[in-house]
Amino acid sequence: MYAKTAFNTLALFKGSEFVLSDLFDPIRNAILNPEQCKEFVIDYLKPAESMIDKMKKTPSKSHYVIITSLESNIVAYVGFYNERSPAIIKLAENYHGECFIDGLVCDWVNKKEYRLSEL
Repeated sequence: MYAKTAFNTLALFKGSEFVLSDLFDPIRNAILNPEQCKEFVIDYLKPAESMIDKMKKTPSKSHYVIITSLESNIVAYVGFYNERSPAIIKLAENYHGECFIDGLVCDWVNKKEYRLSEL
């Protein structure tokens, strides 16, 4: 669920042509074979302080996906109900494009959605 949510959000941000790149074949295959998804969960990485600050700005009980390029990886931080520790999902390795960060926040209590830049 976390991987699929992150991948769909990346498609929203970057478009279908971007996510259809062979760079994303491994995560697409894992989504189709859920037992492989655990290979993409990064449990050894703590979010950077700047990322934690962004997460703290999300409304109470909200859902969020924050996606960033991190070194040569594309990584998503996915939290439901404003969890203390989000799932960190590696969406791609060997990424050599522009650096970026973007996020989508669903404040389902107040029926509003925000981009990270709006918080």
